[in-house]
Amino acid sequence: MKMGFKIVPLNGDARRQYVNSRDVYSALDSVISEARQFEGRLFFRTQRGREYLVQELKRGGQKGLGPRSPETEAVYQNFRHRKSELVDRISSLENKLKMHASLNCIHSLNRVDELLVGILRQFHRFCLSDKICVVDTNAVWAYEAMAGVQVSSADALPVDFDLFYITQNSLTCLITEKVSRTSLLGMLRAVDKTFKHDPGSPGMTVVNDRGFRLRMLEVLAPTARQINNKISATDGRLFAALDAIGWLLSAPVVIGHIVGKKGTMVQMRAIDPRALILFDLKFADQDLGIDNSGFGLHRARLLLDICEGYLPHLPLDKIQLHIQCLRA
Repeated sequence: MKMGFKIVPLNGDARRQYVNSRDVYSALDSVISEARQFEGRLFFRTQRGREYLVQELKRGGQKGLGPRSPETEAVYQNFRHRKSELVDRISSLENKLKMHASLNCIHSLNRVDELLVGILRQFHRFCLSDKICVVDTNAVWAYEAMAGVQVSSADALPVDFDLFYITQNSLTCLITEKVSRTSLLGMLRAVDKTFKHDPGSPGMTVVNDRGFRLRMLEVLAPTARQINNKISATDGRLFAALDAIGWLLSAPVVIGHIVGKKGTMVQMRAIDPRALILFDLKFADQDLGIDNSGFGLHRARLLLDICEGYLPHLPLDKIQLHIQCLRA
């Protein structure tokens, strides 16, 4: 069967713009990470006739760092100096990113729905990015960014297989960090205040007024074989779902920097495309009670073409026997 997708490489100007934008984003991310070490403030407090250096923490509370001395004076001055440098550096890089957002739009790099970008930015803001992995068709955005290409759906494909249609309606992630439903909902309502819990769906699932559904499949340890859902134990889908989630959890991950409709960039941590190919071959025809997108072999063929043509650092030699059917 002929694949119903077109893969178009970025031209030289667009590729250079993407790399420049990604470099600024990465630099800002690095500076923000360092700045977290300088949250709160330092000050000297007099207690019982003696001065002590105190650290006031951003999330409340205080910590004593010792009596005033040349050493604590140096700590105090270095803290103030470096914090000021980082604030200035962050401001400068944020201004550069705004400029790059406009350039990203000019070069037609702005591909991804802003809701998805906003959700990923919230995860990043709350230091959850390295605990969350995108495991559905939205991962294609990361793959095409890594490959320097853009994917479009062929006109002959029905809407159920349209890349843009599918990714604008749902997002499925694995999460290996314990996050309460209340905290998750609070994070997401900063992006869209209409998000609410959907108790009838698997995992921690929320849905907004336009019908966009976010599924967070919670796996609290690398060896865990269960997900937090409400599928009945008598339902045969449960065991297939547990097998699928455990299988996805053991797969390697990749990182791509995707660009939203307004030109803003965000990092996406996604399942390795080779693993998603094998997942489609193994589970796509099963009703798991979770989102495996209904792509069947269409998505697997798309990912195979991306890997073979544009991601040479992800060799396919170890899965050759499994993917022969996709070349038929």
